Parts: sequence; structure tokens; C-alpha cells
Amino acid sequence: MIRISLYSLIFCLAAAMAGAQAPVSITASTSKAAANETFYITVSASGGDVQQPDTGVWQRAGFKTGSPSSQSSTSIQSVNGQTTVVQSRSWRYPMAVETPGRHTLPPLSVQVDGVHHMTQPITLEISEKIATPHRRSADGSSQDNLAVDDLAFVRAVTDKTTVYQGEAILLRLLIYVLDDRFVNLDGPRQLPLPATEGFFSGAQWQNNYADEYRGRNYRVTEFNQTLFPAMPGELTIDSWTWQGSVRWQEGGLRRQGATRLFSTHPVPIVVLPLPEGAPPGFSGAVGKFRMQTRLSSPSVAQGTPVRLTVTLTGEGNPQTIGMPTVEKLAWAHVSEPESEVKQSENSQEVSKSYVYLITPLEAGEHTIPPVTFSYFAPVLKNYKTESSQQLPLLVSATGEAGRIVAVGGSADAARQQIEINNQEGLPIITDSRLNAPSQSLPVKSLSVMELAGPLVSAVLVIICALFLAWRRRLTGDTGYARRFHARSHCLRSLLQAEGTADAHSLIYQALCRFVADWLNIKESGLTSGDIQQHLREAQLNTESVEMTLRILRACERAAYGGRDRDAEDTALLLQTAREAVDILQQAFQEVGK
Repeated sequence: MIRISLYSLIFCLAAAMAGAQAPVSITASTSKAAANETFYITVSASGGDVQQPDTGVWQRAGFKTGSPSSQSSTSIQSVNGQTTVVQSRSWRYPMAVETPGRHTLPPLSVQVDGVHHMTQPITLEISEKIATPHRRSADGSSQDNLAVDDLAFVRAVTDKTTVYQGEAILLRLLIYVLDDRFVNLDGPRQLPLPATEGFFSGAQWQNNYADEYRGRNYRVTEFNQTLFPAMPGELTIDSWTWQGSVRWQEGGLRRQGATRLFSTHPVPIVVLPLPEGAPPGFSGAVGKFRMQTRLSSPSVAQGTPVRLTVTLTGEGNPQTIGMPTVEKLAWAHVSEPESEVKQSENSQEVSKSYVYLITPLEAGEHTIPPVTFSYFAPVLKNYKTESSQQLPLLVSATGEAGRIVAVGGSADAARQQIEINNQEGLPIITDSRLNAPSQSLPVKSLSVMELAGPLVSAVLVIICALFLAWRRRLTGDTGYARRFHARSHCLRSLLQAEGTADAHSLIYQALCRFVADWLNIKESGLTSGDIQQHLREAQLNTESVEMTLRILRACERAAYGGRDRDAEDTALLLQTAREAVDILQQAFQEVGK
């Protein structure tokens, strides 16, 4: 019994010592590599809770680091009746160094069970860039010797590095492939975009063309990404890093190849805050815009709606282009607008249209006052307000007031069939048949349909009256109309988001509009924090509020991060948003909003 206890004690001490030691290892696929040649570093760790390490220390030391491939396994151990779950994880990072010489890979911190463990440093010998063999021209002279890095390389360029908050930045990601030696570049099927934390992502498009760079002809693939800085300060567009294989031909039919880790330098961006003194109608739009207004018709009958379309076009974030200011009209009812965004192809320019329904209540010659829109112009370094021209509208009367409307016949003919006796006394009866003794008339029994006829007519009249009252409320009560159409509008927007590149942005807009419609508030410029405050003020249950915030913040993270979301993740987000709409609608109905 004592021997068994002693063995148990030794086993427990061994396990404790193993847990106290750093359960982290690091290995390199090679100790020697050429400049920009890909090699691999594997980091392995095991424990109850193993966190993925942050490789920022390697990148700051000059090592290019790509996205790792990972493996994990879980085992269960039982010691003296206590069950322990052990997690084993490993990450294999593709890496490269740009400059030749001796380089030391600094220790990396790996968190295991809440404790930070450091890896061992690794020393690497980096030789000169891999060169291709000399080529002979037609006259027998030797041509320039090219390195593999000259055959294919990447660049990241922005049109500006100092901007105002919300101002558009054009990021150009360029892939150069030498137009000679039958050079080909094999890369990932879907290239990862660089991390752009702190930026909203805008339009994306791609161009292919030929260009001369450093005296050589290249085939260029250009990826364009519009970015909008979301906050002032010093932001960074991370390096664009991915692994590919360069293949070329050397004399005869000999094919050569080399695996490279393509990487650009990070791009620092200085973001200036917007100055104070913004006009009252400013919604956050930054850029250069032009405004156009038009009426669907210059004349209309009293009570008939006419469409006022206000179109704002420019290079700016469409989410910050708020509703233009339309003055209230004493002679007409103006509805809340419907908005539509159109992105120009292969361009930063975007158009956002707002359509207002104006229902004139008074006949006569009226004027729609100028519509105003305020934005910040970076070129002027100040705010600017655009105003449209006045729009005349001729409203014709619908007809005479108090006119008699007869159903099933003419009102004048009905009047002629009625004669009123204004004389005193009883009328004199001259028809002898009416003075004859009364005779028993045959009694006719009424059918069920004849008996139910008046009741059915009364029911139909009540239904028609209720329907007309509902229609009047739907037309005259803006808040009721927005609540009534909120769900259908939101689901239609979510359906349109399927398969689009900016699905997360459309999901965000659809949910914000749904909440705004139910609460009858303006939807432009709403943030997740605003939505949280409005839902709490509406006294919705905590579960509904938190569910909505999770979806909105997931959309915001996708917009800030600038990375393409996986199709399955986007489909799951869409499905969750649809379910959230029904849950939110039920919550609103329960509180009577």
C-alpha cells in the first residue's frame, strides 16, 4: 500500500514538473536560405488552453511572415480520478528575409494555460538572391543576369498618405510578371487582401495591362480597393503577403521554378480629424459631391403623389451620405425617402439617390424650396453646402366639394323618382283597386340566400369601410406605414445581399433600417452604439438587443478588417440576420412599439 502511494506521488510530481516546464517547441525547415526564398518555421505547444502566438515580433525584426497552416489534436488524461484535457497545436509559418547575411529569429511568446512561454531564438544564414543563368542574344552577346525577384514581384501603392477622417483612399495592389522567358506565376486561387483595421472598405475592381518598369516589360495585374479611415490618428495598411511559385524557361525547353513569399511594405496613413463648426445638416460625408434634383412631373392632381428624386454623386463613403434637408411643406405631405446606391464600374465614384413622395393637399401653383446637402471638402479643408434650384409644381383641383355620389344609378334620376307632399291633410286616393276589400295574398317563403343577402351586404360594407380606413392610415400615418413595411423591406434587402461582395455592409444597412422603421427614426448614420441605445430605450428584452448587436458588430469587423469573408460565414450571417428580424419584430410587438 505504501509502495503504491509512493508511485502515485512520484507520478504526480513528474506531471507537475512537466506542467511547470514550457511545453513549447520551435523548429526551422532549414538553417540556410537565399534572400526572399521561402522557408518554414514550425511552432508547437500543448496544454489545457493553447493560444495562437502573435508573430509581430518577427515582422518587426525584418522577417516576412505568411499565414500559417495549423494542426490540432485533443487528448484526455485521467490521474487519480482527475480528468485533464490536453490540447496539442502547431503552426507552420512560411517565411522569408529580404536582405542577405546572418539573421536571428527572436523568441516568440506562446500563451499556454494563461502563462506566457518563450521559444528559443534561431539563427539563419541568408545568401544572395537566386539568379537566373546568363542568356545570349542573337548576336552572341551576353544579356543582363536577372534574379528571380526580377521575374515576378508585388507592390502596394496608395494615392495619398495624409487624409481627413472619412476621406477616400485608393489602395493599388500590383503584381508584376516579366513579359519574357515564358515567365508564369502560380499563387493562391483567392489572394488574401492586406489587413486594414481602422478602415471602412469600399469598392473593389481589377485591371490587367502591360507596363514598363525599371527598363523591362511586365504583365501587370492590378487590384484596386477603396478605403475610408474610420478614426483620426496614425493608421497602417498591413503588408500584403502571400506565397507563390515563379516558373520560367531557360534555353531550349528547360523549365525552372522557385517558391517565393511575396510581401509588400506596410503603408502608414496619417488621418486628420475633421475640424469643428460642422453645419447642422452634416451627416459625415467627406469628399467632393454634386447634387441633382428632379420631379417626376411638373403638374399633378390634388391628392396624387409626385416623386422628388435627389441624387448625390461623388467619391465618398455611401454609408455616410445622409439624407439631404427637405423643408416641410404646409401645402403637401412629404414621406420618408427611399434610398438607392449605385457604384460606378472600375471607379471610386458612387451615386446615392433619395426618393421622396410629395402628396399635395391644396390646389394651386406651388414651389418646392431648394434642397440642401452639407459635406466636408478635403481640397477646401472646410465644410461646404450644396443647394438645388426651386422646383415649380402645378396642382389642379380634383372636382366640386360635396358632390353626390350614387352607387348603381344616377343621383339626378333617383331624385326625380321622389315626390314630397307639402300640403296638409291626407292624399286623396282615386284608384278603386286600392279601395277594394283586402284579399288574402299568397304567402311566399324566402330562401336562405334571400334571408342572408342583407347580412352579407352589411358585412361587405363593414369590410370595405375597415379596408378604406386602413388604407387612409397607411397613407397618412408615416410611423404606422414604416412599421407595416419594415419586415418586408428588410428581408428583401437581405435577399439582395446574397452573393454580393459587400454582403456584410448590406446586412448592416438592412438591420439598421429595420430598427429605424419600427422606431420611426432616421436611418442614416446609425452606428451599432446608436442601435443599442434606441433598443434599450424601447425597452426590448436583453436577449434581442444582444443578438442584434452581435450581428451588427460582426458586420463592422468585416468592414474594418478589409478581408474577404468566407462564403459559408456570409451565408450563416445572412441566415442569422433573417432570424433576428422575426425575433426583433416579436419583441417590438410585445412592448407595443
